[in-house]
Amino acid sequence: MSTQHSSRITMYSSRSKVIGSSLLLAAALLPILFHVPFHDKVVRTGVRIIRPIQRARKLRPVPFTAPTKSVASKYASNQHDQQGFSLALVRTISAHDAKSLVESFEAWEEFALGIDCHSSHHVTDLIISFSRIYDEQLYPSITAALKDVSATYAATDGWSGCIRSVKTFAANLSEHEDLYLPALAEEGNPMWVNGPNRQFERTFRHVQSTGIYDAMFLMESDTFPVAPAWLDNLIEEIRSNAPFALLGSKYNGDAWDDFADKLPLALLHHINGNSVYNTSHQFMEHIVSELEAEAGTLYNAISYDYRISQILLEGSSGLPPDFPYPNILDDDGGLVTLRPKPDKFGLWWKEYGEDDPVKESRIINNFATTAFILDDVDKDVSLIHGKSMYLPWDPYLHGSVSLVVSDWGEMDEPYKQFLYKIDASDHPFSQIVLIASFESRAQIRSVTEWAAATFSIPVAVQNRADKDFTHMDLCEAKVNTDYFMMTDVDHAPLTRIDLMFASDGSNRPVVPYVPSESSHCSNYKACAATLSQAREFFPAMDYFMLSEEILFSSSLRQEFCEEWKLREETKLPAAVAESAMGPTPTSYIAYLLQLGVGGSAYSFSDAIKEGSRKTFVPADPKMPLAMKYDLVDVASFKSEKDSQLPLFWRIPRSGGTTVEVLLAHCLELKVASSSGAALERNEGLLLNNNDRPNTLSLVANGKEQYVNVDVSNPEGIARAEELDLVGSGLADVFISPLLHEMSEVVFSPQPGRRATVFAIFRHPVERAASLFYYLQRLSKEDSSWAKLGNMTIDDYAVSSIAESNWMVRMLSNEAAAVDERHLEIAKDVVRKKIVVGLLSNMEESMQRFYSYFGWERKSGDWNPCEHRLLFDELLNANVHKKVDKVSKTWGLLAANNALDVALYEYAVELFDIQGRGLSVSSSDSDEEAVLHRRHDSSSTELRQVLDLAVDRRMTDYPSSHSEGKGKGSTSHSSGEKCGSIRSNSKKLKCLKRKMWHCKTISNRRKRSNCVSRCQRKMRKIIKKIRRAKRNNGLEVNHARRGRNGAKRNVRKVMHARRGRNGII
Repeated sequence: MSTQHSSRITMYSSRSKVIGSSLLLAAALLPILFHVPFHDKVVRTGVRIIRPIQRARKLRPVPFTAPTKSVASKYASNQHDQQGFSLALVRTISAHDAKSLVESFEAWEEFALGIDCHSSHHVTDLIISFSRIYDEQLYPSITAALKDVSATYAATDGWSGCIRSVKTFAANLSEHEDLYLPALAEEGNPMWVNGPNRQFERTFRHVQSTGIYDAMFLMESDTFPVAPAWLDNLIEEIRSNAPFALLGSKYNGDAWDDFADKLPLALLHHINGNSVYNTSHQFMEHIVSELEAEAGTLYNAISYDYRISQILLEGSSGLPPDFPYPNILDDDGGLVTLRPKPDKFGLWWKEYGEDDPVKESRIINNFATTAFILDDVDKDVSLIHGKSMYLPWDPYLHGSVSLVVSDWGEMDEPYKQFLYKIDASDHPFSQIVLIASFESRAQIRSVTEWAAATFSIPVAVQNRADKDFTHMDLCEAKVNTDYFMMTDVDHAPLTRIDLMFASDGSNRPVVPYVPSESSHCSNYKACAATLSQAREFFPAMDYFMLSEEILFSSSLRQEFCEEWKLREETKLPAAVAESAMGPTPTSYIAYLLQLGVGGSAYSFSDAIKEGSRKTFVPADPKMPLAMKYDLVDVASFKSEKDSQLPLFWRIPRSGGTTVEVLLAHCLELKVASSSGAALERNEGLLLNNNDRPNTLSLVANGKEQYVNVDVSNPEGIARAEELDLVGSGLADVFISPLLHEMSEVVFSPQPGRRATVFAIFRHPVERAASLFYYLQRLSKEDSSWAKLGNMTIDDYAVSSIAESNWMVRMLSNEAAAVDERHLEIAKDVVRKKIVVGLLSNMEESMQRFYSYFGWERKSGDWNPCEHRLLFDELLNANVHKKVDKVSKTWGLLAANNALDVALYEYAVELFDIQGRGLSVSSSDSDEEAVLHRRHDSSSTELRQVLDLAVDRRMTDYPSSHSEGKGKGSTSHSSGEKCGSIRSNSKKLKCLKRKMWHCKTISNRRKRSNCVSRCQRKMRKIIKKIRRAKRNNGLEVNHARRGRNGAKRNVRKVMHARRGRNGII
């Protein structure tokens, strides 16, 4: 390309200064003359066009190039300007876009393109780019659509004179080449996006070859104006940002919020294809040439705008490209690894990167396929790329809305915090209905009076008919508005709650759903059961409704509930028990579809494709309920030593095999892990998993003995619970990587059935490297890992199959995106529930485990069996090249496991603290109560908020005492008299024992009141301890602070007040 055409966007003559002054005056007068509302930046046209361009030209002088004759003749007719700006506005279409092409211009008639285009100093041509060849016989609908566009152009005077002409261009792709089917990517076809890629390249070259355009604006049919003078605003922004290679917008929706940390950087920061391209910029020339050269390779499986982002990211930072389509394989059937090109792209960036070649637009917003409402759009935005724009709630059009809030009756009355938050938010609700299980009418009256005096919005307090069954709230809620939404106190409202309604004039609420065949549904345990119930109403029901995002029609709800109750009455008792989930939003919609009114009552939106409109989000995550109750607090372990159930949390590639063999072989403990089931298979006792015996037994391997279960997977854990592994007494120690599943299914809060956890921690980067090399070695024997065979560790680190924050996910029981909140939960679990060991100090770690659990060695020192395992060789060790801490590989793996790295550093601190704490005497408990406050500085004092499922799952945690027996029991009962004890430290211990009994009470209200009383008393005692220490001039022995709080003795960590997530 000629150097004369490089960056023609910056070409202006000295006469532009005069023109700018004229335009400034004209822009100021136009609103008065025509009363046209437009953005402030139009008024500042004269200033914003000239000065940025002058500065840009000083940085990068560009030789002037005269326009062609056709353009010059147009400019000559303009008395104000002889040399203007020329834009190619390109609309791309395929063979199936005839209808959308015509409809896409309707908004052009609603929103004027410019204020006075006839006297403007720019020219714009509309170029309709067709992916195939123009043939009236082959594509009659396209021909008809083009005629309609031409007729509209003529009828609107070229949309008020802003479009000089309408032109066509044919990309001439064959039917085989013109592919754009995302489903093909799932099937492994790398050609799935070939059509848009080739069409973009050929259209760009066509616009470039004319030599008359300064830039190309790619404006697909789903990009539409939302403000007047949108073309003027766009051209003004182009001028004010020049010079650049690419001007566009990143994704602005919220569909990625839940998994953004899993997305490649290039995807997160890519500029959407609906952008302005400088056809004369040399950097853009390089990029398009690269796309053309990659057409026949696997790079072509990535859409052109995403690939441009990869090129920019690799050039600027050196990060290799990610390949986000695991179903597309290379020629050898392995995982695709794109060859990085850092030298080439780095050279380009070095030459052009300093000039900021890629800029973000404030005029264009990109929502892609995400559902959004017009209120989401910033006031400066003139153009939107999006498919699903809905209307916001309007009380005059859509009626009144109530909010029904379910409360579980917990001790700290979380409904109060919820009401404060909803009152502070921007919401559409005219009434709040609070449903709870109150004990008396006086309590209902008290809450009602408090709400009336505190909040401006009316709050109706309603007592639940069945205090132990919360799932009828949908049908029991007494509302007097047209619609209502439902949520519970374990959710928090957003600061602004927007409801979506169809924009087609029907005023129907928009209901997001998840398709039943989606993995988002199949991976959700309740989805199948919910759909099964819904199909009793409508057998073809394939939608799983999102309960927090549906507006219930009050009248239709009433009809549905009557039908639901009639169906339940006709069922056998066993069938009623199976449907204990109660009426669901999915069944409600199924009922409406059965009546044939679902489509007229609601507009349905695929949440996977379009996203969903979040109104309420889960409150801050808390320690999983099962871990809180079913795992022993490590500091209180000695009081329960007679019923110890050691559970080794096996973190992969962290010495787990060594620990298991040491316990089973050297100590001759009976172990429940995965080995017993494996031994059964190896000895030929089983033909397959279905042949497993229905009784538990021990399987011997020499002097090692294993229980014949496999607790390393959910199926084996369920079988262990079914056969009562804990009650059998066969196992001395349990080993599993699934800590939450084991605590939830196998163990229980009853004394004698709780587990005490210990674990070996290893640096996550070293663990990730070991895992990679182990799986790579395994790939030679197991074809399921074949894709790792030719992969480098750097490729693995940036691939989608690399492990990411495994420990934090396991400890917080969160499979989706994790963040700092989940890290705090993981720290809480490690601090309260786990005896910490380190792979870097195996000898000391095993000594602690021996001491803690009372395992006695046969000799004073390590015996030969133990010595060989601890000092000579680690079993299942994977010898591989170590990762240098200053290497790129270490950085990539650390970035992928940032939360796990922080958790490991915290575990190292606790290892030091616990090492001192194991020898601390009980007389130090006063100091423990004071020091413990440090680790909970961010939590509300003595606050407990149970998980959403607490009431629904309490039947899974049977108490050891009935409610009647609980009041008069042993020293651990609630009848124990703590007030008569004079020693503060002993009184604190007594209250802890009493609080433990409180947690075993099955009635929620009584349990909450009991715990609250204990907490209040404990708080007073702790204050007394602190006051006494201040008065006596005693200084607390502060341990050194770590990254996330103070370090301290393990007994000081674990003895103290109740935190938000349970007893410490």
